[in-house]
Amino acid sequence: MTDEMPEHLEADKSRLLDSIDSRHEGLDIEQVNYFLGSYGLKPRESVIFYDEDIDQLKEVLPEDRSFQTFLDDARGRRCGAYFPRYQTSLLRRPREYEATNGPVVTEGFLVHELSHSTSELASYKITDLGDEIGISVPRCGQNVSGEGKSWGNFFEEGFAEMMRAEYVKTFQGEAERVKLLTRLGKPSESTLDASIPSSYRDLTYYIPLKYAYITPDNNNVQISVTTMAGMGLELICKKEPRLWNALISARKEMSGLREVPKIINGLKSGLYTDLRALGYSREDFSDGYKKIVDSLFDGKLSLNDQGDINI
Repeated sequence: MTDEMPEHLEADKSRLLDSIDSRHEGLDIEQVNYFLGSYGLKPRESVIFYDEDIDQLKEVLPEDRSFQTFLDDARGRRCGAYFPRYQTSLLRRPREYEATNGPVVTEGFLVHELSHSTSELASYKITDLGDEIGISVPRCGQNVSGEGKSWGNFFEEGFAEMMRAEYVKTFQGEAERVKLLTRLGKPSESTLDASIPSSYRDLTYYIPLKYAYITPDNNNVQISVTTMAGMGLELICKKEPRLWNALISARKEMSGLREVPKIINGLKSGLYTDLRALGYSREDFSDGYKKIVDSLFDGKLSLNDQGDINI
């Protein structure tokens, strides 16, 4: 294991960062970095691209199958990813979502991906495979992978999604805030912590509005695949506020990584282990959310007069 990026990956990263001019126009990247820095977090580099940039990006790393697959899937979709090998986030700029939500929606998606990059505990594992050398990054924040499996998706994605929601809550423009509230029939004086009920797989849950955004057709309100992980982790933080500081500490210190399971299992024995085992899908994240509600809130949540979740 080594903390230093291998030289050939440094060269790949440089080619990636130099391949296009990242599409920052109209985005407040300084504000994004300030927001993450206010928590003591250090985001790494990013590339924001349009659909018309995809073919050029694909030429940069033709042998990297995960990189190629991401770009193939990104065309025409709201899509982002963090690549630990290159310590770089990629984000397709969703102009169609900006048209209905303003640039803060893209900045929020960028905060999510950059939050993954803030882990300072990642190391490179170098393996002799006989005819070639294998290089992997087993840990990305709360997520650990190896031998085709991964653990901790719920916590890592939940953390990044919480950061996205807090950014939107802090920096969303007044016009966009009122538009979202009006679309949902909420009073204009409501905060983005106010929640709306929804359902998925026979599970009723409450979505704080800071997680939601309006679809490009202006007809619906949408959440991300990882939103229920963020909402679930936020519920645990509200139940035990010490968890938030531990999650921040875990980006930088092993003591923080050790503290997270202690705090969660202290609320309900075995809860951390159950959540850590979940995979990466909407179904997994909804299962985790339901597990938290059942374990810590007797299976039921309610809203107060302001529309905030009662804890």
